Amino acid sequence: MADPTTAWTAGGIIGLVAGSSVIASVVTLSATWIRDLLGWNARRKFAALYLAITLEQYARTTATLLGESETHDDSNGAAGTAHANFAALPEYPEVDWEAFGIKRAEAAMGLRTEVDSQRSWISGYWEFAEEEEVIPEMQERAAKLGLKALEMAEGFRKDFGLTLLDQSDEWSTKKDLARRHEKFVARRLKYEEHQRAANAEMFDALQQPAPDVPAA
Repeated sequence: MADPTTAWTAGGIIGLVAGSSVIASVVTLSATWIRDLLGWNARRKFAALYLAITLEQYARTTATLLGESETHDDSNGAAGTAHANFAALPEYPEVDWEAFGIKRAEAAMGLRTEVDSQRSWISGYWEFAEEEEVIPEMQERAAKLGLKALEMAEGFRKDFGLTLLDQSDEWSTKKDLARRHEKFVARRLKYEEHQRAANAEMFDALQQPAPDVPAA
């Protein structure tokens, strides 16, 4: 009969070896999982950075276009550049959209749809409206979309732990677009108030009784 002590020791050794193999497998799988996770997070950050830069560049392009358009208007065409429409949103870089989650991916894709839709609206507006009506509309919508793109880029940077752009300078893209948008909105409201007053005056005139026509 085998010595129990010897048998137990052999069994213990076998169990120890088997347990060590399991532990080694777990450690290997854990290391692989951690490496994949770190790689996934790095790819997400790079994708977010590429997308944020694209949106920020669009905001800067919009601010430049509006500056040229306003200069052209203020100088009666002597300076600046006339723009019939605002810029299209550049193609997004090739990224893994799943890395952003539904909310962020939907917002980015939705902005493209909005920009394309607004540009089509402005193009159609030229078919039946005069320049003095279309250009102010184009400028206000462009400023609003530029700000929206910048806000979205800032959101991507915050969500993925990227460095935020310094927008504290008085002439930063964000403050430039905000000033222009505020100016354009105020101009539109003033125009609308003028139109209401003119329409009310015309309506009052129409309500006045016709003057008596002296008999022949």
